[in-house]
Amino acid sequence: MTTDLHTLIRNQDLARQDLSCLYEITKILAAGTDLQESLNSVVRVLADMKEMENGTVTIVIH
Repeated sequence: MTTDLHTLIRNQDLARQDLSCLYEITKILAAGTDLQESLNSVVRVLADMKEMENGTVTIVIH
């Protein structure tokens, strides 16, 4: 395989992982449970799936 093909495959894998992560977060938020519990679950998903250790959650109310 060429380097370009390896890069393409790697990018597709990352895109699938990102989409899967967003789907898991969406399921948590759509469940409509306690906000603190939901945010804790979202942070856990991000830590597990994206190996994120730090971050900020911003809530915007329209």
